[in-house]
Order: sequence, then structure tokens, then C-alpha cells
Amino acid sequence: LADLGPPAVEPLLELLGDADPQVQMWGWMTLADLAGNHLAMVERLVQALPRLEPSARSQLTRAFDLLGEPAHAALRAALDDGDPGLRDAAFAVLQELRPDAGERKSKRTSRNP
Repeated sequence: LADLGPPAVEPLLELLGDADPQVQMWGWMTLADLAGNHLAMVERLVQALPRLEPSARSQLTRAFDLLGEPAHAALRAALDDGDPGLRDAAFAVLQELRPDAGERKSKRTSRNP
């Protein structure tokens, strides 16, 4: 699936919600591989966050962790998105990846009431 590039994203995102933890693992590992080979896909994965169930979002967080700074940068950029669902989802993922991210958001929101 990773060789298919962008068309593989939707089927892989569905795997993250599978009841079988092994299927979930292969889903997020393949998404990380796909996004690592197609860095533009990182943004697409970030944009998918609000529509994922919490368990699937948690699985995708593992892919973001493997992708490192490109994924973290896309998640930080999503904190300023106009969609509150995306902002909240990106913030939750960042907190899983970096617990101190909440402190930065608190400082940001205190300057912009």
C-alpha cells in the first residue's frame, strides 16, 4: 500500500480503527512509511485527525512520532487553523508526543483572549 502513495491514505486510516491491534500497528507503520517517502502527505494526515476516533488518533500519533520534526511542525501549524476540531486534535497529539506542548498553548492563548 505504501507504494501507492496518496491513494493509500484512506484505506490505511481505516485500519487504525480495526479491532485487531496488529492490524492497527501495520496501519500506522505503513502510514509513517508513506508520509516519510511523501512529506506532503504529513499535512494530509494532520488534516485527517478531527474525523478519527480517539483510538485511531492514538495509533496515528505513533506514525507522527516516527516521522519526527516534519510531523511535529505540521501539528504545530495546525494549532492556528480555523477549524477548532483540527486545533484540538493537533493539540492532543502534540501533548502525547511532547507533554510540555500544553504550556506553550496556554501562553499563546493568554496573549490572545
